[in-house]
Amino acid sequence: FAAAPPSVSPAPARAKVSDLLDLVIADYQIAKKRSVADLTYRIDKNIRPNLGSVHAGLFGTANADRYIQVRREQKASDATINRELAIVRRAFSLGMRADPPLVARKPWIRRLEEDNARTGFIEDEQYRVLLKKLPAQLRAIFVVGYHIGVRLGTLRKLEWEQVDLKTGEIRLF
Repeated sequence: FAAAPPSVSPAPARAKVSDLLDLVIADYQIAKKRSVADLTYRIDKNIRPNLGSVHAGLFGTANADRYIQVRREQKASDATINRELAIVRRAFSLGMRADPPLVARKPWIRRLEEDNARTGFIEDEQYRVLLKKLPAQLRAIFVVGYHIGVRLGTLRKLEWEQVDLKTGEIRLF
């Protein structure tokens, strides 16, 4: 085996939150997670511009709370902010596990209450009108979505083995 390449990580005293965020991206790439593009987008668009230049060893609850304020001013939902702060938490966890560790501690970062109530339901009459106007290739997914009440992402992941036409059941697993 060839020797491992020299570490390109900064010295722990110099590590910034941006360096820790790079660890999360690398972790997703190594794990071949399909969501690496979404992760990178979130980091580059929102997290890095707001927190990237903060020295990781000095990062604390006040930084996270300020991030929440800024993102709310930008009209981000609490759910979106929670997802972004989860990335920051993961960054600190990976920074602690790095060899040598880039941070000595993982700061406490609050989780916001989320309003996950689903909205956008339609009445039977609206359903019938829309069904008639939809192109044929969209009708099946529209009918299933209306009757079982799941989100589009869940519908798109359905596979034939989840559908039992004899019993009239769709198993969501």
